[in-house]
Amino acid sequence: MKLRNFLILGLMFFCVGTSFCNDNDDDKQGFGIELPEAKPKPAAASLESFENNKRYAKLFELRAEVIELFKEREALNDLADPREVKRAKRKLEQVEQKLYRAKQKFYREAQRIRDPWTKDFEKVDKIYQDLMDKSAKAAEQGNDARSTKFAQEADKHTGKRESLQRNIDLINYFLFFDEYEKTEIKEVGKKPEEGKVVEMKKDKIEDKDGEKQQEKKARRQKTKKSKKADQD
Repeated sequence: MKLRNFLILGLMFFCVGTSFCNDNDDDKQGFGIELPEAKPKPAAASLESFENNKRYAKLFELRAEVIELFKEREALNDLADPREVKRAKRKLEQVEQKLYRAKQKFYREAQRIRDPWTKDFEKVDKIYQDLMDKSAKAAEQGNDARSTKFAQEADKHTGKRESLQRNIDLINYFLFFDEYEKTEIKEVGKKPEEGKVVEMKKDKIEDKDGEKQQEKKARRQKTKKSKKADQD
């Protein structure tokens, strides 16, 4: 009984641990880094400038590695010959493992860069929002001078607030791999176009049966004509 209880308890801990690890899908959650609901759309010039900035060279080296592995996975996934697909199965598994690790490194570096901007933005944004709320409240009370004063104070934080938001949007843009993650892994060992091959064979058999029926009909008609000619 004690052994049975011990095994059940162990299984419970395993299930809890597994659910904890799989609670957030790695691809969707960015391996711990929070992703925005939608991909930002910064200006093309800003994106190019950000990508060419030497301070972020490591980030884009890691991103290039992720993209190369996505392309390698896609090439293996596009193999048409069943024999090639079967031989590539092990290679595909290795590429998946490398891709997982490469994405971990990339998102870790992205988080290292983005976190300070996020913290600064939250501080500045709180000050800005508080001042704007005070300005709105003063306006409701009919104190236009006080409302204007708070609005002007809030305006002093606008530049820094917008600058930090632009930086956050720029790095968030490069956290998405939509064009590469659409690739689906095909079932290994499945013969391509198998259904069509069977269908083609069936069509050929039906065509041959039809030809035989037509030949028999033609012979019967010919025989009938010959008999009629003999009677005449």
